[in-house]
Amino acid sequence: MVEKNVLLGKMTSDNSQIQFQRCFQRPFISPMNDTFFVDSVTTADVVEYGGGKYVFFAGMSEGHERIGLALFNTNSKSEKDWSFEAPKMVVDENSGLNHEIAHVADPAAVIVNNTLFLYFSAISKRGDSIFLSRSNDWENYNSYFGNPILPGRSPEIVFYLFYVLPNKKGGYSIYLATSTDGLRFAIQSQPVLYPSIDSWDSLTITTPRIIKENDYFFMIYAGDDVAKDDPKHFGLAYSKDLINWKKYEHNPVFSRGPQTSWDDWAIWFGTLFRQKGSLYLLYEGSSYSNPKKSQIGLALLD
Repeated sequence: MVEKNVLLGKMTSDNSQIQFQRCFQRPFISPMNDTFFVDSVTTADVVEYGGGKYVFFAGMSEGHERIGLALFNTNSKSEKDWSFEAPKMVVDENSGLNHEIAHVADPAAVIVNNTLFLYFSAISKRGDSIFLSRSNDWENYNSYFGNPILPGRSPEIVFYLFYVLPNKKGGYSIYLATSTDGLRFAIQSQPVLYPSIDSWDSLTITTPRIIKENDYFFMIYAGDDVAKDDPKHFGLAYSKDLINWKKYEHNPVFSRGPQTSWDDWAIWFGTLFRQKGSLYLLYEGSSYSNPKKSQIGLALLD
C-alpha cells in the first residue's frame, strides 16, 4: 500500500486529493502551417538525453498521421516561455512498413546503451499493430522491422512494454509484454489494468504513460464510461513491480476542459515529466467544435 504522504512526492493528508491544474487556458502546442502537423498534433512523449529534453509527437497532414521530434526548451522560469525547437518528421506511413499502413502515431521512446528504441502504433485496415524503429544518432530512423512487434496500440515502454487491446465491454484494457532485448516480447494473457465495475472508467482505460518516482512506478491512464476512444478523464495507478497495479483511490486526477474550451471533447496520453522539482503533465486534447483537430496541453500538479 502506498503511503499517502509519499504519493508522487506530494505531501498529502487523508482528506486531500492529487489534482493537476492547467498552466494556461490555451493549447501548449498547436498545428502549424507548412509542417507535418498542419491539421492536428497528438500523442506526445518526453525523453531526457544528454542533459536536454526531447518530445516525440504525432501530427496530421494530407490525411496521414506521422511522428516527429523536437527539442523541448524549458530553460525559462515561466512555462509560457517554454518552446519546441526545430520540429522534424522522423517516421511516416511509408518508412519501410509493408502492411498497408495509413497512420503512424503514439510514440513511446526509451534509450538503451545510447541506442534509441522508438515504439509506435501503426494503423491499417488489417488492424492496429505496434512497430519498432531504432536510431543511434537521432537523425536516421531506418531500422524498421518488416513485421510488427505485437498486435495492439498506444504503446508505453518502461523496461516492459505496455499497450492496449479491446475488451469485452467494447472499450480498451491495458496489457503488458516483457522482453530481454526490446525486439521479441512475451505477451501476458491477462490485462494489468482494466475498467472498473461502475465508475467513470467502467468502459475503457487506455493510453498509459508511466514515470518512476522513488521506489514506485506511477501510471497516468485515460478512461471513460461511455466512449471507447474519446475519454474524458485521467486516472492514476501505482506499482512497485510494473506487474501488479493499484488505482489511486481519489481518481480521476485530471479531466477534459469546461464547455467551449479547446479540450472540452476528450483527452489522451497524459505524459508526466519533472522540471526543477515540479511535476508537469503534457496531454492531447480536442474540442466539440472540431473533435478531429487535436492539440497538446500543459498542466501542473497543484
